[in-house]
Amino acid sequence: MEKCLENTETCIQNNHTYDQYEFSIESSSAPECFPMKEEDIDFTLVTQLSFNRLSMMRQHCERWGDHPISLAIGTTKNLETVQKALSQLGCKNEMITVSLISDFNSEEEYPVNRLRNLAMSHIKTSHAVIIDADFVLSVGLFEILHMHRATLAADYLNALVIPAFELRKVCEEQTLNCTALHIAMLPHNKDELLKLYRGATEVYSNSSSVTQFNGRGNFHGHASTRYTDWITQPAEQLLPIECVTSDRYEPYLVVRHCRALPPFQKVFVGYGQNKITWLQQVRRAGYKFFQTGEGFVIHLPHRKSVSSVKWKKARLKDRGSVEVEKVAEAFRAWMTEYIPDNSQIPYCS
Repeated sequence: MEKCLENTETCIQNNHTYDQYEFSIESSSAPECFPMKEEDIDFTLVTQLSFNRLSMMRQHCERWGDHPISLAIGTTKNLETVQKALSQLGCKNEMITVSLISDFNSEEEYPVNRLRNLAMSHIKTSHAVIIDADFVLSVGLFEILHMHRATLAADYLNALVIPAFELRKVCEEQTLNCTALHIAMLPHNKDELLKLYRGATEVYSNSSSVTQFNGRGNFHGHASTRYTDWITQPAEQLLPIECVTSDRYEPYLVVRHCRALPPFQKVFVGYGQNKITWLQQVRRAGYKFFQTGEGFVIHLPHRKSVSSVKWKKARLKDRGSVEVEKVAEAFRAWMTEYIPDNSQIPYCS
């Protein structure tokens, strides 16, 4: 018996463990990847969050400026309530497209990838700047991306990597005073960040206020980013990511919004494997990565979600029994069989 993948013409034999998940090859509702002129390149900031983290949008609205944002929220609140809250945070509702999903029952069922896809589906510009909402942008990032429209117009498979850093927490972020302190510490630009940064080779240093993101817990998640080169890299320059140290590499990307772009696989909910699997498919599809200079994103410390705590405990006890790990394994088996390996970024030797 054959089963056709949703929104594609590809059919698969119904005899594999991945059949139940309906993985998708491309973003079939997106526009075709037709050639573009440099002057037609524009950017939308794309992110998702739950309503209880909506306050993070204050920083995004301030730092992204008067440019479009597509925001998807997992909440039972209505649109009017959300828009009112955004206005109170200083956001301009005319610049934000808000989409809502409410059909989930718990944090562990939080539909993170459905929300990402929903936010992507509502952008009207050529390119998406895809971030997680707990990462704050450097000031002027839009203008830096604007410098590189020629590279993006040259090939829809060209994607930009925004280097990701983290602010080391100095207090317990459950309190309002602690949150305010962390926000006050956030660097606005490269000069401010470098005063706090000790370099990618010192991610374990206790003296660093800013380090490579998640250098302790998941070093290879961002180790392929050229942090040392970024220190002297000017805004006008792009540096190719020439190789990756691991399949765990999951940078924050600026990508063309068109059909060839892999979707976020909607089966991934809650915590774990939801973005890393997307990056694996993006690389396999043949995308090339170019690192931006000057601009960055930086993680703002916050309380860990219940689902992330449970995932980490279960993974330490028996990784093979964790449901999301089983789904990820099935995804990789599916991808190996149905996505030709057109990778243009080799593994580092």
